[in-house]
Amino acid sequence: MSIAMNSVPNEDVERLARHALERVRHATETSPGRQVIALSIVGEDTPVQIPAELSDVLVAALGNLAAGQHVSVLPRDSEVTTVQAAGMLNVSRPYLIKLLEENKIGYRKVGTHRRVDTESLLLFKSRDDARREAAANALVQLSQELGFDQ
Repeated sequence: MSIAMNSVPNEDVERLARHALERVRHATETSPGRQVIALSIVGEDTPVQIPAELSDVLVAALGNLAAGQHVSVLPRDSEVTTVQAAGMLNVSRPYLIKLLEENKIGYRKVGTHRRVDTESLLLFKSRDDARREAAANALVQLSQELGFDQ
């Protein structure tokens, strides 16, 4: 399922998403252990109840929208094409194929086509993001130690 708000200008989507993100985060942080979250919909009398487990997905989606990024929701047990997987990692398809052949990301072949395991892809992305963040932090620390930050 993809979430799109084409009828609202991007700046308004980002502003609305930031506001909603603050509200959803506040609601989930002030009531840990809550089983249900109630969302009000403009024009509806009764709030919609959603499982609390969905709040993480909602927070992630709102965070991405607030940052001006597109949002897609995929089940963890699904598969994507190599083109989709490369797009999710923001890498070229040939580089993704190299990662697959090095068994860094799980996949299977359907005929001559590769189907990339979404959970394996997301795990790789999470680890790669953490590695890049650690490298950036180390670079900042080194520049501070060398006095380049002044």
